[in-house]
Amino acid sequence: RRVHGGARDARDEAVVVVLDHFEGFAAQAQQAVIYNLCDLLQSPSAALVVVGLSTRLDAYELLEKRVKSRFMHRRIRCFPRALTDTAAVVALLDSVLDSVPSYRAEGRAALVGALEAPEVRALLERELSVGRDVQQLLDLLDVSLALAVRGRAEELRAEHVVQAVRLLAHESSVEVMASCSVLELCLVIAMHKLRERGVGAANFAMAYAEYQAFARQSTNSTFFFKRPVSLKAFEHLAALELLVAHRGAEPGAPKEFEMMELALASDEVLAAVTRHSQ
Repeated sequence: RRVHGGARDARDEAVVVVLDHFEGFAAQAQQAVIYNLCDLLQSPSAALVVVGLSTRLDAYELLEKRVKSRFMHRRIRCFPRALTDTAAVVALLDSVLDSVPSYRAEGRAALVGALEAPEVRALLERELSVGRDVQQLLDLLDVSLALAVRGRAEELRAEHVVQAVRLLAHESSVEVMASCSVLELCLVIAMHKLRERGVGAANFAMAYAEYQAFARQSTNSTFFFKRPVSLKAFEHLAALELLVAHRGAEPGAPKEFEMMELALASDEVLAAVTRHSQ
């Protein structure tokens, strides 16, 4: 009765529905929960408020068009503060490791020492500025400890955390590439080929010429796209930060001639191509 309106008196209160991990509801079939709740909001007499919580900045983009049409478009972004110390991170990881019999004061001292290292702090600040998901920190700890065990180290060291961050970043880049189109993948390969020939930075015109060279050799004409479509794909790669602006690039240059660098390592390109071919 409170939700649908009707006969309400002064004692009635609004119903507040909080959807934590909003991206999880967006991943459900037909986004039924979000759609039905937003559908209820269309009634002018509905005493209902729906609040979605997510650590993803692109959570709204996950919604289908029919859900977006019912969405209120009111978004509040709460960016994380800069990491000034590792006390909160250590406390979280300490609570996880507390149940491990071999984890004693020495183990905690090693953990604190590893997280306090300057190179680790810089990496953590960058990673936590993107999102402060607890699972993200637990994955980092899991991979770091696995690297320490594999290396038969007596304690966790800063180098293990640094390597773990790089491994997880590698997986993230490959996941992003998995969502790219065939054309975008071909442009990445073109930039990679240019880099292998010693061309550290290239613009769209250079990448498109390289793409044309191997696309025309293919017997499958579906791999060849015209210049305007390819330029849009090139810009999308830059938006995904798979391509980054060259430090020495001239500001205000036309899009086709803006010098860019490939932000992927050779093994990441190979892993992305392998995943696309599966």
